[in-house]
Formats: sequence, structure tokens, C-alpha cells
Amino acid sequence: MQVGMIGLGNIGSAMANLIANNGYPVLGWEYHADVVEQIHQQHTNERFLPGIALSPHLCATTSLEQVVTNCDVLFVGIPSLYIGKTLQPVQSVLPTDTILVNLAKGIDRDRGLTAFQTLSRLFPQHRCMMLAGAGDCQRVYSRYAHRGCSCGRKHD
Repeated sequence: MQVGMIGLGNIGSAMANLIANNGYPVLGWEYHADVVEQIHQQHTNERFLPGIALSPHLCATTSLEQVVTNCDVLFVGIPSLYIGKTLQPVQSVLPTDTILVNLAKGIDRDRGLTAFQTLSRLFPQHRCMMLAGAGDCQRVYSRYAHRGCSCGRKHD
């Protein structure tokens, strides 16, 4: 199974690293080219997870299309405000059998939608899930999540 991650900030990097450390190859998209370069060269992300070594199974790119066309499960770990703007350009290339998992919290104030609602409306033919609970990256990175919750919308 190939895993994609949109956003390699605090929670995106921590979750991608956790998945990679469990044996799954992860390809992550990140807006900041310096973060992508550092992940490739040093297996670290000092901007968002200082002092933490990242799995060699975690790769990064600035090509959004490369990530969305090459994964079975796509995690979305960018702020809710940017989900629509970031993913709308790749709506037509994301395979319909890709499962989407939202990690973002909050509301897009411009549209009045939660991150999960935005994702579900952008990709109505896809299975959309939401993972919530351990909200800080230190707990995710340390593999200690004291609680978690996942849910999704009905998919026929």
C-alpha cells in the first residue's frame, strides 16, 4: 500500500513518519522546497519537527500531482483554510479508489465549512474519512496517542 501525505508541517510530518516507521512507504507533498530538500538529504524537518529523525521510508516532493496519482490512501494535513485552494487543481487526477483521510481541524471562514466538509465536497466520489484525537505532534511522533477517533461519510 502506498500512502500520500498532503502537508509536511507539524502533524503531517509526525503522522507520515509514524506510518513510514510501520513499514509503509510514504510520499509527502510540501509547499516549502527547503523542507522537501532537508527531508531528502538529512531525513529531518527542522522547520516543523526540530531534533527528530525521520524514517528513510518517508520521501517528499513539491509536486502535488505526483503524490495524488501514486497513492492508495491520501492523508490531508494542511490547515483547513488551504484545503480547497490546494486540492482543487488535482480533483480530476485523483483516482476514485483513493481513500482520503482528513487530519485538519478548524473551519474555512470564507466558506463556513469544516475541513472534512470541504474535502467531501471536493471529492464526492471518494471515500472520505476523518482522524481526530491526539492533536499534538509530539504524541503522534512518540507513538503515544491516548485517544483517537475516526469517522467517515456513507459511501455507496
